[in-house]
Amino acid sequence: MDQKIQFRKRALNLRATLSPRARWQKSRCITGRVLQWLPFIRAQKILLYASFRDEVETWPLLRAALAQNKEIYLPRTLVRLQKLAIHRLRHFGELFPGAYGILEPSPRSDQIDPSELDLIICPGVAFDSLGGRIGYGGGFYDRLLIKAPEVPRAALAFACQIFPELPLAPHDVRMDVVITEFGLLGTFSKVF
Repeated sequence: MDQKIQFRKRALNLRATLSPRARWQKSRCITGRVLQWLPFIRAQKILLYASFRDEVETWPLLRAALAQNKEIYLPRTLVRLQKLAIHRLRHFGELFPGAYGILEPSPRSDQIDPSELDLIICPGVAFDSLGGRIGYGGGFYDRLLIKAPEVPRAALAFACQIFPELPLAPHDVRMDVVITEFGLLGTFSKVF
């Protein structure tokens, strides 16, 4: 557990050193890779997330996906239940600050079971080249991903968040693909 905390701290520090301009440029590059990625092109029901603080910026990707008439879903964090609820996003006007100040859809918007999705795109803090993922420490995405074992899962990350190997626990769910500004990493087990 101490190793995980150290990797999380190191990755967050590295990510925070990116200037706003560099973060924007790298995020734009990552968005372009996602939009040209065949599993994204084929997917109709996609779980994305509203970027927060210095994460890969997802707003251009969300706009593009909505413009392509894809069904876009975002998580709502139910802290007391320690889980994520998946709700449809039709336009940005539906978003409001939820848990941790992250923008979320209304609880009244359409909800979907994670197993009904075509693609899940997750945030995270640190990753390795085989899709290992360390999140923020709450386990919310790991619990969600367990409910959708057949759905392809990807993560968006800056290259500075990639490490050769991470100290993962048995409950840590791997990504099939991690998309960075330099390309795609992972096992690709469910995406092609």
